[in-house]
Amino acid sequence: MDKDDRYCRGDGFMIDCRIDGRFVTVGTYTPNSWGEDFYYGYLHGKKTDRRLKITSLNLLFIDTADTVTLHEIQKGRDYFYTSKKLDEIIESNKRLKITVYLKDLVTGKNEVREFILKRHKNTYHNGTFPHT
Repeated sequence: MDKDDRYCRGDGFMIDCRIDGRFVTVGTYTPNSWGEDFYYGYLHGKKTDRRLKITSLNLLFIDTADTVTLHEIQKGRDYFYTSKKLDEIIESNKRLKITVYLKDLVTGKNEVREFILKRHKNTYHNGTFPHT
């Protein structure tokens, strides 16, 4: 993955992660959820014949083994997580593991993909979780 790219990309989907005040927000993107023009045009998604649905996510802050609670899902594609000690968790961690649970809408098979994001030093304050 390109370290300057804000998206973690898979075959037929991508995610991004950002810090929004009291939430860790994970945006999920598929051609079905955002429309093919937006997904392939604006986001430069890889062309694929796969039809996937992201069914759930799991977040784990690796350095302290902390998890956060799902607060809400908006529009079926933006996942908002929170914790009473969110600032402390973020400050104490440089790595975040995001587990993506997918369903292939053609075959019905379930898949699991994991991404480990590494926060760059002194980047928390700008509202994103820059990663490599």
